[in-house]
Amino acid sequence: MSIKFRCPACSHGIKVPDSAAGKGVRCPQCGEKTRVPSGSSSKPAAKKKRSREKEPSSQDSNAFLENLDLDRIADAEVKLCQKCAAEIPPGETACPNCGFDPIELTTAGRRRKKMAAKGIDPGTFYQTVWKDSFSFALGHIGQAFRTGFILSLFFVVASVCIYFQTWVATGPPFAFWTLLSTVSVMIPIGWLLYQHLEIIRLSLEKKDKIKKIRFDFALCGMLGLKFLAWLLVYGLPFWIVFGGLGILLDSNGSAIGAPLGVGLSLFSILLFTPQAMSHLAMPVEMPGWVFPKVAKTLRISFVPGLIWTVLFLLVMIVPLACFYGGYAIAGSDFDQLVATHRRHAMVHYANVQIELAEDSGREERKQAAQDQYGELAQEEPAEENLGAAVPPIGMGVLGCFLLGFASLVVARGNGLFTSNLRKGLDLISSKKELVYQRKEEDDKIRTRKTTMVAPPVMRGLACAIDILLLCILNGSVLGMVYYVATSFDMTFDSVWQRITAISIASIGPTIAIALYFIRNESGYEQTSPGKNSMKMFVAADDRCQPITAGQATIRFLLFWFVSCIATLMFGNLMALARQDRKTLHDLLSGTQVRMDKPVPKEEKDKEKA
Repeated sequence: MSIKFRCPACSHGIKVPDSAAGKGVRCPQCGEKTRVPSGSSSKPAAKKKRSREKEPSSQDSNAFLENLDLDRIADAEVKLCQKCAAEIPPGETACPNCGFDPIELTTAGRRRKKMAAKGIDPGTFYQTVWKDSFSFALGHIGQAFRTGFILSLFFVVASVCIYFQTWVATGPPFAFWTLLSTVSVMIPIGWLLYQHLEIIRLSLEKKDKIKKIRFDFALCGMLGLKFLAWLLVYGLPFWIVFGGLGILLDSNGSAIGAPLGVGLSLFSILLFTPQAMSHLAMPVEMPGWVFPKVAKTLRISFVPGLIWTVLFLLVMIVPLACFYGGYAIAGSDFDQLVATHRRHAMVHYANVQIELAEDSGREERKQAAQDQYGELAQEEPAEENLGAAVPPIGMGVLGCFLLGFASLVVARGNGLFTSNLRKGLDLISSKKELVYQRKEEDDKIRTRKTTMVAPPVMRGLACAIDILLLCILNGSVLGMVYYVATSFDMTFDSVWQRITAISIASIGPTIAIALYFIRNESGYEQTSPGKNSMKMFVAADDRCQPITAGQATIRFLLFWFVSCIATLMFGNLMALARQDRKTLHDLLSGTQVRMDKPVPKEEKDKEKA
C-alpha cells in the first residue's frame, strides 16, 4: 500500500510507500521539505473524524423548533385562505381574493347559502330584531345619555345662533352667525351617522358591547355635510320623480304640491336607507351612494328593509311628539315671539342703514336712507316675551335625550339587518391593494444630452400662465374684500387709497403663491404650473441638478422686483440676446430653465415596436 497526501506549500499530490510514514520528503513540484503522514492514524484523518463529530444530527437541527412555543407565536386574530393564503377580514368566512368559503363545504353551510339566495331567515331576523334592538339600547343607557347630551347641547346652541342670525343687519356678522348655525346643526347629524355606522360594524363582528366612541367636532361636522350630500346623491331618482310631481302640482295651483313632493322623496329614501347604510359601513362605500346598485339586491332585502322602516317610524314617534308638544304648549305665545323678533330685526336693520348713510358723509345717500327706512326706524315694537321660548326648548331637550335612545334602537336594527343579509347585499368588505408603479417616462434621467435650454418664446408663455394664476387668485380675494368693505360702507375716493387697499389685500395671496412656486421649483418636480404646461423645469446648472429653497426664494424675488419692476421687463428680454438664454434673474440666482429634447420619430417607432 502507499500513502497519498498533498504538499502543504503548493498542494501538489505526493504518493510514497508505507515505509516512508513519519519521515521527511521533498516535494517534486516546489522542493519544499515536508513530513509524510503516518497512515490511518494521520492528523487529516483525525480532523475528518472531528469534523464528522461536529456535523449536527437531525435531532440537533430540530432542537431549535422544539423549544419554540408555536401557540404563542401564531396570530389567532388573522385568518388566511386555505386556497390562496390571502388574509380574510374579521367576521368574514369567504376569501376576498378567490371567493373560497370553507363553510360552504359543510351541510349547514350549503343550507345557509341556499337560504341566503332566497332571502333572509325569518327565524334570525323578523323574530329577534324588535327584542334585540331594544335590549341593546337598554344595555347601553350610558351611550344613549351621552348622545342625548350632545344633541341637546347643540340644539340649544343652534337656537341661540339662529336667534342672532335673524337679528344682525350687515354682511360679515350675518355670515358669522350663519356659519355657527350651520356647524351647530351639522355636528349632531354627523354624530348620529358616526354612531350608526359604528354599531353596524359592531353587529357584523357579532359583538354586543360598545367600546367608547370618540367624539370629534371636526369629524362630526364633516360627516354631517356628508350626510346631506348623501341625501341628494342617493335620493336623486326620487327627487327627480316626486320633486317633479310636486312642481307640477304647484304650477297648477295646488297648495300641497311642494310638501307632497318633498315628503314622498324623503319617505322613499328612508325605505331604502338600511341597504345604503350597510354599504357605507364597509371599507368600500361607493354602492351606498348609488341607488341603482342597491336596487339589484331589493329582491331579498326589500321586506327586511320595510320591517326596519316600521321600527324606525315607531321609535321616532315619542321624540318627535316631544318636539311638537313643546310648540303646542307654547301655542300662540311662541308665534307672537317669532313675529316680534322679526319686527325687531327689521327696525334694527333700518337703523343700521341710516347710521351707515350718515357716516358716509354723502347727502344724497342720507336722503335716500331716510326716505326708505326713516318711518320704520322710528317704530318701537313690543317687547319680546322670551319666556315663550322656554317650553319649546325644554321639551326639545327632552326630545333630544329620547332621540339618543331611539338612535341606538335604529342602529342596532340596521346592524342585524346587515349581519343577516351579508351575502345577499353584495357588500365589499375589503379594498384592493394599490401598488404604486412609476411611469416609464419618470425613469429617464435628465442630463445635458437629453435636455436643452428652453426657448424664450416658450418661457414667455409659461410666465404668462403663472401671472394669470396669480391674477385669478388676487381677483378672488379682492372681490371678497370689496364685498366686505361695501357692507361697512367704506369708500376709496382717491387713487392712492385704491392702490393702498389693493396692495394690502394682495399681500396674503401673493405670499401664498410665492410659497407654492418656491416649494415646486425647489422640489422633485423642479417646475411651476406654467413651466409644467410647457414641459420645462428649473435647474441649478446644465447637469440638471435641482435648485435649493434659498435659490428658489431669491429667484422669485429677483423676477418680480428686478427683472419685471426695476428694469421694466428688460431683464426678461435679455434671454433673446444671450446664447444660453438666461434672463437677469437667472444670472443673479445661478439658475437656468431647461426642457427635455424632443424624441426623434425613429426612436419613437423603435420604442413602440
